[in-house]
Amino acid sequence: MFALRTSCLVAAWVLMLGAAQAVEVTLAPGDDIQQAVDAHPAGTTFHLTAGVYRIQSVIPKRGDSFVGEDGAVLNGAKLVTAFERDGALYVAANQPIDPNTQIQGVCRKGYPRCGHPQDLYLDGHPLRAVASKSKVVPGTFYYDYDAEAVTFADDPSGHVVELSYRPFAFGGPARGVRIENLIVENYACADQQGAIGDHGEGADWTVSHNEARWNHGVGIVGGTRALIEANNVHHNGEMGIGGGGAEHVVVSGNEIAFNVWNGTDCGWECGGAKWAEMSDLKVFGNYVHDNAGDGLWTDIDCIDVVYDGNRIENNLQAGISHEISFAATIKNNILKGNGGKTFNWGGQGQIQIQNSSDTEVFANTVVLDPKRGGNGIMIVQQNRGRRHMPRGNTIHDNDVAMAGGEGAAAGWFADYKPQAFAEGSNLFDANRYHVYAPDGDFWAPNEWTSFTAW
Repeated sequence: MFALRTSCLVAAWVLMLGAAQAVEVTLAPGDDIQQAVDAHPAGTTFHLTAGVYRIQSVIPKRGDSFVGEDGAVLNGAKLVTAFERDGALYVAANQPIDPNTQIQGVCRKGYPRCGHPQDLYLDGHPLRAVASKSKVVPGTFYYDYDAEAVTFADDPSGHVVELSYRPFAFGGPARGVRIENLIVENYACADQQGAIGDHGEGADWTVSHNEARWNHGVGIVGGTRALIEANNVHHNGEMGIGGGGAEHVVVSGNEIAFNVWNGTDCGWECGGAKWAEMSDLKVFGNYVHDNAGDGLWTDIDCIDVVYDGNRIENNLQAGISHEISFAATIKNNILKGNGGKTFNWGGQGQIQIQNSSDTEVFANTVVLDPKRGGNGIMIVQQNRGRRHMPRGNTIHDNDVAMAGGEGAAAGWFADYKPQAFAEGSNLFDANRYHVYAPDGDFWAPNEWTSFTAW
């Protein structure tokens, strides 16, 4: 009898223990989030009350959730409050970098330190990094990595001065993590590294209703089966959203805007969002605008990609670019004014298929910049290897409007084996072209001609 009773009691205790696994913890500014994660079981929900959680870097456990009260901010920068004068300059000494800092990136002219993710912020806005103390002028700073000192020219009196420190807010390999309703800012994440998500090692993450802003590299990086939805991703240094080598990713309902300020060479990588070597990527219902690079970009062997119902406007370079990749569907998108300042030859189109195959582009509305013009829907053929010749692409039932300027409403461009284009079974069919400047010059095969002849 005693043994039976003990057995029943043990069973009851185990059941009670199982029911108690759903742990919820409330945190406040000043609490160490990683310490709280370490002290609680996997699957805990952490509620972050309003306020600033400074220089936090969190590696969650499986199934952990981090949910912010309105006004909960994770800030990856240290406050800098002690300064010395050096002639006309100001010096903040004793400023080591986080030992986990990564260096990554290819820089364009005038931004020699774009690959170094440490940024100095004055009242929340980053100054431009220069490569030597002699180059420091107002609006710039120099980080002496050997002396662990920062030099700048702007008077810090009465201003908030911050130096980015932590390389990411959330990262690590845990599965099933949820991050919701947080502001994540001022992280020293390198190019191709996310302030949220780090390098996308964790699968099954849900990242929703957050604001990712003013981080050096990428705002959000998602791994396999990531759901990235309804976030405001703006003013990040290299890119808003990114990912690579993952599958079954959904990116929906986000605003991706005003990214690209750290000086990364966009020929290497920059823009609103970019993915490489992805399989089954769905990008729909996003508002992508005013990024100083491409709006949305898939590159390097991406396959089974869907761009559906996005609004893509006024990005400096291409609206949607599908490059050296495979099967994609691009439909029901509205694209306006992308690449108007930077288009050339067949590049920076509203939609461009660059050495990619088996892509269907239909039911899109394309409006070129009314003054500058630009390129509309393009297929570009270059020497990118035999696997990546444009084949089997179908461009049909799209609406393209051109009001002025120069450029191509639709067409294909080849600087490598142009005769192979027709052999690749690429097709433009049943598209509608609206031309509001019929007094211009129009290019027919091999010559300029009138609108009527064209």
